[in-house]
Amino acid sequence: MRSVRDVHRAAYIITDLEDNQITAFHPGAMGHSHESRVADVDGVRLGIVAPDGRDGMLQHAAEFRAAKSRSCSDPGQAMTLFSGDELVT
Repeated sequence: MRSVRDVHRAAYIITDLEDNQITAFHPGAMGHSHESRVADVDGVRLGIVAPDGRDGMLQHAAEFRAAKSRSCSDPGQAMTLFSGDELVT
């Protein structure tokens, strides 16, 4: 775990009178996730790529594949950051 200073993160959920919602995120430290590498941790055999910074999510998925580690990806609300091709690879 690493601390990233001087960044702000926030989530805003706006609901209208018909219960439609718009959610907005400012990722803060998640924008630095690509600075962490799967190979920096010895013995990784299983990984989860969850909502995070776009570059970090793509990088970590590729690193799990390269290491032949079992992994799963759940882009969740970060899904809109990716193209269809990126989601299936």
